[in-house]
Amino acid sequence: MLFTALNNKKNFDLSFKDPDVKIDSGPFSILVKFSEHKNNSLGMIIQKKNIKLAVQRNYVKRVVRNEVKFLSSKKPITIVFLVRKKIDHFNKHKLKKAIKEILSVTQSKL
Repeated sequence: MLFTALNNKKNFDLSFKDPDVKIDSGPFSILVKFSEHKNNSLGMIIQKKNIKLAVQRNYVKRVVRNEVKFLSSKKPITIVFLVRKKIDHFNKHKLKKAIKEILSVTQSKL
């Protein structure tokens, strides 16, 4: 499934205001809002205070973009992926597994 980027405050606010599905797992959270638009949208909030190095933040974004492609939904959706807790020990394999796990839970709730 193709996703366009959420790129303005208005679209993010709609997702935060009243999400249809909210999932928390470890340091990650996902908010899903079923949208009236024709396109699926993906937004990511990965703060520097939670993941220090830009290389690591970019890795998380790349993994999320890659794994979100496999989600399927009958309605168009808006997904906001958040890193809510600080990740001190960055292990690529553990993080990729955690991201896949939270997205599989998300798939089951769509």
